[in-house]
Amino acid sequence: MFKEDINELVGFVETYYANEVARLYERYPNEQTSLWIDYNDLWRFDSDLAHDVLVDTETVTEWLEDAVRAFDVPVDMDLTELTVRVHNLPEDKIKPITALRATDTLGFFGIEGTIEQATKAKEVPQVLAYDCQKCGGAPTKIPQNDPNNLQEPYECQGCGNKGPFVINHDESEFVDEIKLNLKQPADTAPNGQGESMAVIVRDDLLEINGRHIQTYTGEKATINGQIERRQESKNSKEFVRYLNAHSIDFHNDQETVDVAEYIDDIKEEANKENCIERFAQSLVPQLYETEAWESGLLVAVAYLFGSPRIDLRENDSIDADATFRGDIHAAFIGDPGTMKSGVSRAVHQFSPQSEHRSATGLGSDVGLTATAVDNSDFSDGWTLKPGVLVRANGGHVILEEIDKTSADLEKMNDGLEGNQQITVDKAGINATLDTRVGLLVTGNPEEGRFDPNTPIPQQIDIDRSLLSRFDAIVTLEDIPDVDMDTEIAGTIGESYREAAEAEFGGRTDFDVLDRYIDPEMGRAWIKHARETITPVPTREAIDKLQTWYAEDARQLNDDAEAVVPATPRKMEVGLRFASAFARVRLSEDLTVKDAEKAIEVQKMLIGQTYDKETGQFNADKHTQGSMKDHTPGSQEERMDTVRDVLQELNPERGGVPKQEIIDACAERGMDVDKANGIVKKLKRSGDVYEPQTGEYRLV
Repeated sequence: MFKEDINELVGFVETYYANEVARLYERYPNEQTSLWIDYNDLWRFDSDLAHDVLVDTETVTEWLEDAVRAFDVPVDMDLTELTVRVHNLPEDKIKPITALRATDTLGFFGIEGTIEQATKAKEVPQVLAYDCQKCGGAPTKIPQNDPNNLQEPYECQGCGNKGPFVINHDESEFVDEIKLNLKQPADTAPNGQGESMAVIVRDDLLEINGRHIQTYTGEKATINGQIERRQESKNSKEFVRYLNAHSIDFHNDQETVDVAEYIDDIKEEANKENCIERFAQSLVPQLYETEAWESGLLVAVAYLFGSPRIDLRENDSIDADATFRGDIHAAFIGDPGTMKSGVSRAVHQFSPQSEHRSATGLGSDVGLTATAVDNSDFSDGWTLKPGVLVRANGGHVILEEIDKTSADLEKMNDGLEGNQQITVDKAGINATLDTRVGLLVTGNPEEGRFDPNTPIPQQIDIDRSLLSRFDAIVTLEDIPDVDMDTEIAGTIGESYREAAEAEFGGRTDFDVLDRYIDPEMGRAWIKHARETITPVPTREAIDKLQTWYAEDARQLNDDAEAVVPATPRKMEVGLRFASAFARVRLSEDLTVKDAEKAIEVQKMLIGQTYDKETGQFNADKHTQGSMKDHTPGSQEERMDTVRDVLQELNPERGGVPKQEIIDACAERGMDVDKANGIVKKLKRSGDVYEPQTGEYRLV
C-alpha cells in the first residue's frame, strides 16, 4: 500500500468508519480529535496495510489521517489536529514486560498490565519558537526531541546571529503529558514478581471515553505504542526505556466470561420457581444451612446480582435530579468457625469481577480508597495511588477480617454511598475516581466471640456511620447444641467422604457436594443479568414494599438497639434487593413476587429474630435483636414433619419417592427446599435410608 492509493484508503474509511467519522465531525475539536481504528478492520481490508502499520505506525496513520480529511469533510472544518489511533492489536503483538529486550525499539506492539500510578499532567514542548533579540524577525522553530534538555537554535534563521534568544510561547507547540506506571501481574512474571514499566501518554489520550486517564488508575489495560529511551541523567551511560503510548485498550475480568456458552441453560434455570434458592444453595453446597445462613446466602445472591444504578443527572435528555445506588453492601459478623470465609470465597468464585482481600494487609485507608503519594523513584513528584475500591470499580470488593485492620474505615463512607466516588486533591493532583462497587465484609465481634449477656449491636466494632451504609448485616453465633452440632458434624463428614471418593476414587455423583449451578455458569448468569437486565418496579410491588415498611418494619424494634435498624433506608434496601431478585429471574419487571422475597430477607435481618415458617418475630432468640444460628424447635418440627410424612405414606411400600415426600411436606406449609434438605439430613443421620435410588423410608 502506498500513499498514492489514497482513494483506496478513503474507501476503507467509508466502508468501516463512516458513522464514527460523522460523530467525530460533530465533536471536533473540543470533545474529540481522534478516530480509533480496530486493527482487525485493517487486516480484513488489506493484510499488507495491517502489516505496515506494525512496522511504520507513524507513516501509515498519517496516510489514514489524510484519507479522513479527504472523506466528505465539512467545508469550514480544519482537521489539522486530527489523530488516527490503531488499537486492538493481535495477540502475538501483545508482550509481557519481562519479555522486552534491548532490540525492541522498532515496531508497534502492546503491553498488558495494571495501571498502578499516574502523575499529574504537565505541559511538555513539542516545538519551541525562539525570538532573536538582535533582529526581531520571524521566530526560529526547533523540535524538542531531548526529554532532558531544551534544544535551542544554533543561529537565527533571519539574521544568522547566534542569539541571544527568548522563547515565544504563543508560537510554540505544547502538549499535555502524564506518566503512568504499568505493572505486569506477578503470576505472569518468571520470577513471580510483577515487573513495572513507565508509559508516557499525551494529548487526547489524557481523556478516554469521557474519563481522565488518572481515573483509570487501578484498572487493567493493554497499552499500545513504541518503545523509546530516556537518558537517566546528562552524561550518563544508562538509559531507561518507556512506552510511548499510541492507544489504550481497557479490559476487565468480565470479558473472560462466555455468556453465550451458557445462555440457554441460564434462561431455563432462571425460569424455575425457586431459582433464587437454588442459586443460593449452589454457593457453598457443603455448608450446613442454619437459619442465619439461610438469610445470609440470600443476601449473598442479592449482593452478586445487584440492582441497576439510577442517576438522572447523567442523562442529558432528562431535566430531573435523582440518584439511587444500585450496588449492595453486606457484612457477615460472627464467631470463629461459622464459615464466614468459606462463603466469602464462594462469592468471589461466582463474581465475574471482584477484588478479594484481607483487610489486615491494607495497612491504612489509602489501601481502601486513593491518595496522592510522593514517589520520587517513579517520577519527579507526586503520583495518584488507587485503593481497592477504585481498582474494583464496576464489580465487587470482598474484605476479610474487617475488625483487624488499622485502616480508617470511615474513609470509605463517600465511596459507598450516593455518587460512590473518591476525590483526591493533593500536591497538584485533582481527581475524582469512581468506586461503584458492592462491598462485602467479614469480621468477628469486638472481643473475638459474641457475649450472650451483651446486646449484639454493642459488640460490632464498626463506626455507626459506616454500618449505616450496609444493606444487610448478618450475625452468626456459635452456640453449642447437641442436635445441631450432630447435624453440622454429619454434613462436614459426608462432604469430606464425597470429596475423598471424587479425588481418589473417581466419584462423579454427589449428595452433599452437588450444585444446581456451577461457578462458571453462575458467573455468566450474573454478568448477563448485570449488563442487560434493568428491572422497573410495578405499582403493586411498590405498594407491597411501602406497606411493609410503614406498617411492619417501623414497628418491629427500637432503631437504636437493632442490629439492622428499621430506618427509612430500609425502603431503598427493599427496592435494591427486590431488583436483584428480579435480575436473577432475568425479568425486566420487578413484581410483587420480588418484593415479597426482599421483605422475607429483611424480616430475617431486622432484629434477626424472624421465624420464616411461623411468620412471627421471636424476642426470645436473643436480647436486643440478635439471631442464633439455630432454633431447635423449628428445626425439630421440620424433621418431625418429614418423619410423619414417611410414616403416613405407607412404609410397607419399601420406599417412598422423594417427590411424594416433598409434595406432602409442602401441603403442610413447609418450604420445598427446606423439605429436600431435611430428607438429606435425616439420611445422613441414619434416621432414614434409601432402599433404592430416589426412594426413602424410616429406619
